[in-house]
Amino acid sequence: MSTTTDLQERFSQHFEIVQATTPQLLSESYRLRYQVYCLEKRFPGFEPENYPNGEESDEYDERSVHSLLVHRPSGEVVGTVRLVLADPNAPDSPFPCEVHAGRLEKWSHTPMDRYRIAEISRFILSAKLRSRKIMEKSIHNISSDWVDTTSPLIKSHQRDYGILGLIKAFLQSSRQYGIRYWLAAMEIGLDKRVRRCGIQLDRVTPTLDYYGPVNIYLSPIEAVMRRCHEGFPEVWNFLTGNGRIWPIDENIPLQGSIFLPLRQINL
Repeated sequence: MSTTTDLQERFSQHFEIVQATTPQLLSESYRLRYQVYCLEKRFPGFEPENYPNGEESDEYDERSVHSLLVHRPSGEVVGTVRLVLADPNAPDSPFPCEVHAGRLEKWSHTPMDRYRIAEISRFILSAKLRSRKIMEKSIHNISSDWVDTTSPLIKSHQRDYGILGLIKAFLQSSRQYGIRYWLAAMEIGLDKRVRRCGIQLDRVTPTLDYYGPVNIYLSPIEAVMRRCHEGFPEVWNFLTGNGRIWPIDENIPLQGSIFLPLRQINL
């Protein structure tokens, strides 16, 4: 059995990716967002009293594709992510990043179809998957039998199952909705963890204050997945289902050339 198959098999034994297409599933996502943003992180602007129903949601949710990461043994939702799509009724309406960092035209010298862009947003894992200590001890209903110490590949990525699952979720959604560019605002720590999983996005702004210090990233998905394929082939196979979800286009350069250098961007 290949290490790629091992990675997929071990993930599938313990986690399931579910697209939140019903009110009940959406509520699960909103409740986890409330738990992390309002109660644990206590980000400014996310005060618990602003969400008396215990669900964090905003005006972008109606134009978003929402995914859940479910822990199979317990049925508990342990992760969520959304892709904010262009507004079908007003495509020039800003993405959340644009409200804080300016229009995309500031960052790119190549016109982009806004219907082909989606912002990766509300990328959230429960405390049970964020904590190294909890992951190692496997408490709080995350059972110890999914920690594999026999395969170097599995061992190196077992703490990243949650991140890998959410990445696979928004990659699947991107394919489903014809998305070709990913936009994201990420803290440096999250960027490092995503890069460790083989996903390297192109930074297009200096560090901004966006509920704390973040960088804005905008990348052609083809270039991101080619870089993953070149540097992390086992992870690429897992994320793409051996290329079924996102085949490699050899004509796409590894480094995107559509963006202005940081020094040329005026915020």
